[in-house]
Amino acid sequence: MSSNLYIEPLPDEVFDYSNLDVKCLGFVQQQTGEIRSLMKRTAQDIIEIGQRLIKVKKLLGHGQYRKWIKAEFNWGKSTANSFENVAKQFAGVQNLDVFAASALYELAAPSTHEAARQEAIALAQAGEKISYKAAKEIKQKYKAKLAKLPLESAQ
Repeated sequence: MSSNLYIEPLPDEVFDYSNLDVKCLGFVQQQTGEIRSLMKRTAQDIIEIGQRLIKVKKLLGHGQYRKWIKAEFNWGKSTANSFENVAKQFAGVQNLDVFAASALYELAAPSTHEAARQEAIALAQAGEKISYKAAKEIKQKYKAKLAKLPLESAQ
C-alpha cells in the first residue's frame, strides 16, 4: 500500500495475564478474542476488496478504472494495486488473522519472491505471527539468497 500506511509490528513477547484480577482477566481475554476475529475479518476484507477491484477493472478497462478509483475512493494506482495483489496472492490462505495488514501488502508485492511468500504462509499456518517487520525480514532473506545465485538459476 502507500508509504503513509504503517501498522506497528506485532511484538514477539507473550503477555503476562497472571497479575490481572478475575474480572479484568475475563474482559481482556474476551476482547483479545474479538479483536483477533476483527483482524481475521480485516484480512478477509482486504482480499474481498481486491477481488472486487479486479472485477471492476476488467469491466471498465484501464483508463476508466483509474478514474473510478480516484473519484470513488481517492486512491492512486498503487493503493488499488496493493489490494489486488493481496487478493491474488492470499485468497484461500488459512490463518490470515496472524498476518498484520501491512505484512500482507508487503508479501503480496510483485517484488516478493514466491519462496518468501510461501515461507511466511507456512509460518502463519504453524501459528506464528507475521508482522510487517517479519515480512520484510523474510523478503530480504530471499532477496539476498537470489542475489548470490548465478543469473540463470535465479530465474
